[in-house]
Amino acid sequence: IDRGSIAESVSGLSSSLCTNHSKLNERQGVTVSGFACFLPSEAMIHLRGNKIPEFLQGQLTCDTRKLSVGNAVMGALCNVKGRVLSDILVLQLSDSHIVLRLRQSLASNVADTLRRYAQFSRISVDLDSREDAIIGTRESGEISDYEPRAAGSMATTLCDGILTLRRGSAFGEVLSIDPHKPIDLAGRVASQTLDAEPRWAMETLRNGHYALELEDLEAFTPQALNYDLTGLVAFDKGCYTGQEIVARLHYKGHSKRRLQVLEATHDLDTPAIARDTPLLTPEGITVGRCLRAESAADAPTVLAAEVQSEYLNTVLLLTNGEQLRPLAHEATHNQ
Repeated sequence: IDRGSIAESVSGLSSSLCTNHSKLNERQGVTVSGFACFLPSEAMIHLRGNKIPEFLQGQLTCDTRKLSVGNAVMGALCNVKGRVLSDILVLQLSDSHIVLRLRQSLASNVADTLRRYAQFSRISVDLDSREDAIIGTRESGEISDYEPRAAGSMATTLCDGILTLRRGSAFGEVLSIDPHKPIDLAGRVASQTLDAEPRWAMETLRNGHYALELEDLEAFTPQALNYDLTGLVAFDKGCYTGQEIVARLHYKGHSKRRLQVLEATHDLDTPAIARDTPLLTPEGITVGRCLRAESAADAPTVLAAEVQSEYLNTVLLLTNGEQLRPLAHEATHNQ
C-alpha cells in the first residue's frame, strides 16, 4: 500500500468502501478534492468484553455514558497525580467492542496501564499498531449541512469493518477496524499532495487540539492542555484515576500555564522551531516555550506552545524577532 498522500476526500474513500457511506456523503454535499494521508504515528487499542464503558468511566476523564455506536467521545488517561498519560478518542463498535485511538508512541504504555485493571473485569486489551490502518482526510471545502456536536463528541459510521469519523466540517478520519479488511487505496490515487501528513498535523493544531507524544508523558495536567475547555474532561462524573487533583485545580485554583496555538505571520521559510524554544513578549520577556511546530511547503508554520496564562491570545515573538499570531478556535466545537 502506498503510504503517500492521496488527493481524495472522506466521501471518495467512503464510497469506495461502503455504498451507504457514499449516499450519506452525497446528501451532505461533500466535495471530492482535498487530501488524505496514512497516519502511521497513530494507533488503536481494542477492548473486548462486557461493561467496557463502565470500566472506562473509572479510568478516563470523559463521561463514557455519552458514548454510543455513532457517537465517539474524547478524553484523557491520567496518573494518580492528575498528570496526563495520553489523550484518547473512544469509539464504540458494539456492546462488547470498544476502540481507543491514540498516538503510537504512547499506545503500549496505555495498553499496559489499562490491562492491569481490565483483567479484573475480564476485558481483553489488544494493541493494534498497523501503520496503514488510519487515514486522515481534509476536504477542500466545508460540508454544507454539517452540524457540530457537543465539545468532545464526534460522529462515526461503521460499515463492513471500516469506520468513518467526522472531526469537523472538513476534517475526518477513516479507520480499518478489521485487520482482514485493510483500507486498500492502491489504484485510487488521483494525484499526490505535497507534505500531506505534516498538513494533517497542522490541521489538528489549528483546531486547538494537542495530541501528546512520549516526550509529553506525565508532563501536563488536563487544564494546561485546555482539555477542560474542549470537552475532554467531565466534572460532573464519578471518580477516575487522578480525579481529585484535576477537580481541585478546577474548583479551587487555576492553571498558571495553558496551551496556545500560534502561527508565523509572514515568513513561509521559517527555520525549524525546536521544542523548548523560548517565546517572548514584544518587551523581550520570556512567557512561554514551544512544544511542537508543524510546517509544510507554501504554508506558515503552526506551533503549539505552553504560555503563561496572563499572556494568552497575544502576539508573541521568536528569539529572531519573528511574530507569532495566536489562533482562535471555538472550544465548544470538536478538536
